[in-house]
Amino acid sequence: MKMEDHPFALNFINSIIKTQMRNSNLCQIGRNPRFFMRSEAKTFDNAVQTWPGFFTSSWIFQRGLYLIIDNISKNLSVDNCLQLIDEQIERFYQKRQRFTDKQPKNSEVQKAVIDEFKGAIVMACYGHHKTYKVSNVRFDMRPDTCKFEQGDAGTTISMVLYFKQQYDKEIKSLQQPLFEIKQKRQNIYLPPELCMLVGIPQKVRENKKTVAQMRQSLFQKPNDRIHSICQLNKMIATSAEVKQWGLDIQLTPDTIEAKVLDRPQIFETPNFQAQTSRPQQNFSPNQSPTPNKDRANPDATNSRTLDNSNCLNSMVHEPK
Repeated sequence: MKMEDHPFALNFINSIIKTQMRNSNLCQIGRNPRFFMRSEAKTFDNAVQTWPGFFTSSWIFQRGLYLIIDNISKNLSVDNCLQLIDEQIERFYQKRQRFTDKQPKNSEVQKAVIDEFKGAIVMACYGHHKTYKVSNVRFDMRPDTCKFEQGDAGTTISMVLYFKQQYDKEIKSLQQPLFEIKQKRQNIYLPPELCMLVGIPQKVRENKKTVAQMRQSLFQKPNDRIHSICQLNKMIATSAEVKQWGLDIQLTPDTIEAKVLDRPQIFETPNFQAQTSRPQQNFSPNQSPTPNKDRANPDATNSRTLDNSNCLNSMVHEPK
């Protein structure tokens, strides 16, 4: 029986590849085989980082067993989640002061924080950098009072002592709320101080210029993408973990024959305005037409339609 015909071949190879990448300089984020280059991260507005990385997986095709590698990226906040919570509270107070001199209630401030982080994805700044989905922010819980059972003996240990013994992480703020993470067996709780927000923080989302710069930084030319993938493939193929199991991975990527279609062009036909404009309507003296801003100037509307079509065409088709 060939290796690729064995039902456990994919799991076996994926396990080897994941072990090799964990032993490399790449940083795993989440449980899936996604690894990122922290040293190549780019920082924007000193608030958010873009980490380039790779997704790997083995798959069986008609031509044999293949290792699939693709470029990916992930946005992470520079500040930890506790700092983001403090910023959210400060923005809430500033916004309230614009309309009234009354101090907001604690419940209103807590609701603003919960609305911001509920459903957000956070990354643990310890261990294998697992990611979690926040279901709630518990202001009635603290790291110094949160205790749970550890080990088979059921020994009770505090959150502060657990992170110090298990990960050598010291929780500095003992008055911070806790993130509640829902799981099948039981909920777990994380200190925001040891979590990073996966995504773009609110203050960065409001800056369109910074968001545009982040999107531009993610663009890679095809030759650069292939070069980075080949470099990762070479690192995997020549690693001790792969050689130990006698796996032979080609250093050059497989190719397929394909035809690149010409970029389509959009033209305005001679009767374009007549085809897109509405027919004239007659109204009685006691009846007035309903104004329509989009149809107030047919020439401007048609021009915008053509410009939007060309803009969309430019976005989905890269220039040669």
